[in-house]
Amino acid sequence: MEMSRCMLHEKNLPKKFWAETANTVVFHQNRLPTKALKDQTPFEALYGYKPSLKFLEVFRCLCFTHVPQGKRDKLDRRASLGIFICYSTVSKAYRIFQPQTENIVVSRDVHFVEDEEGNWDDAETKCQIMAELKLKFSGSSNEEDLGRKLIGVKWVFRAKLNADGSINKYKPRLVVKGYAQIFGVDCSDTFAPVARLDAIRLLAIAAQKSWKVFQLDVKSAFLNGVLREEIYVEHPRGFVKEKEGDKAYLLKKALYVTGNNIDHIHDFKQVMMKVFEMTDLGFMSYFLGMEIKQGQSEVFIYQKKYAKEILKKFQMEECKAASTPMNQKEKLSKEDGADKVDEGYFRSLIGCLMYLTATRPDILSVVSVLSRFMHCASELHLKATKRVLRYVKGTSDFGVKFTRSKEFKLVGFSDND
Repeated sequence: MEMSRCMLHEKNLPKKFWAETANTVVFHQNRLPTKALKDQTPFEALYGYKPSLKFLEVFRCLCFTHVPQGKRDKLDRRASLGIFICYSTVSKAYRIFQPQTENIVVSRDVHFVEDEEGNWDDAETKCQIMAELKLKFSGSSNEEDLGRKLIGVKWVFRAKLNADGSINKYKPRLVVKGYAQIFGVDCSDTFAPVARLDAIRLLAIAAQKSWKVFQLDVKSAFLNGVLREEIYVEHPRGFVKEKEGDKAYLLKKALYVTGNNIDHIHDFKQVMMKVFEMTDLGFMSYFLGMEIKQGQSEVFIYQKKYAKEILKKFQMEECKAASTPMNQKEKLSKEDGADKVDEGYFRSLIGCLMYLTATRPDILSVVSVLSRFMHCASELHLKATKRVLRYVKGTSDFGVKFTRSKEFKLVGFSDND
C-alpha cells in the first residue's frame, strides 16, 4: 500500500482510483526482480519465461482510445481522449478513464502521449469546481413540480496560456447548455460582461501619469454576479447525491488596478483578496491575447504570439516576408473574374486579422478594405489577404507604444456638418 499511496498522491488522483492504482503497482512489481526469487521476477517464476516490457506505459498519461466503427457514425470522432490509470487484469489491454463521460473503458487500441499528464480534466479538478458551485446553488424540487424544462450542463476544458505561448494551467468549466433556454422564460439577455479592448485606453492614461498597472484574477468570477431570472439546471454527470437524485439545482449567482501610490494599491489588493478568491498576477503583462511591456513613462503593447498563431493556423509560417501590407497599384472589386474561394476560410482569415488590428494600426486600412469582400471572396482577394500575412511575418514584433506627452487632453471628432 505504501507504493500505491505514493503514486496516488504524486499524480494527484482522487481516492476513488485507489483500486486501479494498487493494480498498477502489483502489475509492475510482478515484473521486477526480487531477492526472494534469486533476482527473478514473480512473472518469470510463474510462467517460466521473462516478461515483455513493451506493454508498459506511463501511469496517468494522456491517451487516445480508438472508437469501434459500430459505436460511431461517419462524422463522429474516431478516438476519444482519456487518462491511462490501470492495466486490464483479464486481457492484454488497458483501462482508460474518460473524464467527459466519467466512465472507464478497456481497450487494446490506444495511442499514448507519455510526456503529457492527464491533470487538466481529472475528477479531482471537477470536484474542486463543484465545491465552488455548491456555494452558489441551492436544492429545489424536481422537474415536474417546477413546471419547466431543466437545462443541461456539460464540461468544457481549456488550456490557459502565458504570454510566451507556454501552458499556464489546464482549466475545466461547467457550463449551461444555453441553446436549450427559451427566450423570455429562461433568459431575456445574452450579453456577458467580459473584458473589452476599450480597456487598453487605461494603459494610455497609466503611461501619461507614469503609473504601474497591476493585474488580479478572480476565481470563478462569473459566479459572483446576481441573476434576476430563475434558472434550473440538471445535476452534472457523476455528482448526483444519493438522496437528491430527483432534485434540480436553482442557479443563484452567475480587475485591473492602477494609481500613483503603490502602497495604496497594495492595500486595495489585500482588501479585494479578502472579499473574493483572487490571485495576484503582479504587473500586467498579458491581456486579451496581447503582450504588455511597462516602462517608466511608457507602455508598449503588441501581439507577437497571436501573430505567430495566425501564421501557423493558415500554414504561412514559412512564407517570404513582404515589406508592405498591400500593393499600392492593385484595385480590388467584387466582379474580378477570378475563381471563388471558400467563404468560411476567407472570413476566418479576415476575422483573425481584424483582432490583430487592436495593436496593429498599420494594417487596419487594408484589412478594412478586404473585409468588404467576405461574401464574394475570390482568388485575387485571398492573394491580397495572404500578402498581409506575409507582411505580418516580417513585422510580428510591431505594436503600439503609449508615451508620456506634454499635454493630455480629451479630444473628440465628428463627421456631422
